[in-house]
Amino acid sequence: MMALRYEGWEVRSAADGLRAVRIARAFRPDTLVLDVMLSDIDGLEALRRLRGEAPDMPVLFLTARNSVEDRVTGADRRRRLLHEER
Repeated sequence: MMALRYEGWEVRSAADGLRAVRIARAFRPDTLVLDVMLSDIDGLEALRRLRGEAPDMPVLFLTARNSVEDRVTGADRRRRLLHEER
C-alpha cells in the first residue's frame, strides 16, 4: 500500500470482506484489489456484493492458493459471478 501511496494513489484498506464492501461503497475506488481469502466473506463474495453498484470496476485478485483445484474453483465462481451480472 505504501508504494501505491508513494506513486500518488489514494488508498483505503480493510481487515475483512464486510469492511471492504462498506469502504468500497463509501470511497468508490477506481480499482479494487481483493484477497480471495478474507476472514469473514471471501473476495469473490465481496465483489458479488459490489458488482450491482459498480459493474465495470476493474478488480485484481490476490491469493496464496495455488493448487489446480483452487484455480478451477475460482474460475468457476468467477464464471457464475459474471453470468449473474447479465
